[in-house]
Amino acid sequence: MRIKNTNPMGDVFVVALGREVAAGETVTVTDEQAAPLLAQVCEVTGSRNWTLGESATPADEATKKGASK
Repeated sequence: MRIKNTNPMGDVFVVALGREVAAGETVTVTDEQAAPLLAQVCEVTGSRNWTLGESATPADEATKKGASK
C-alpha cells in the first residue's frame, strides 16, 4: 500500500518505519503500518496527516515480491 504524508507540520519521523518521511512524500508500507497512520488527524487544523498515495510502481511490486521470498 502507498500512503502520502499530508501532515501540515511537514516532515515527520515515523517510528514504525524507522525513518523520516518528507512533506508530500509517498511511501510504501504494509497494511498493518498504514492503518494507524491513516487514522491520524492534526489536532490544530483537523486535516488528515496521511492519505492514500498513488498506485504502486513496478519497482514497488518487485520490492514486495523480493521481500515475500
